[in-house]
Amino acid sequence: MISFLPTGLGRLLMIIITYLVFNLVLLGEISWIT
Repeated sequence: MISFLPTGLGRLLMIIITYLVFNLVLLGEISWIT
């Protein structure tokens, strides 16, 4: 998937993307409930 990046950087990038998506989903659910 991210084969051109070093393994550490790719893993860090995946963690950051997952964290951002999780925050967006959480905020979306909160704002949808309220």
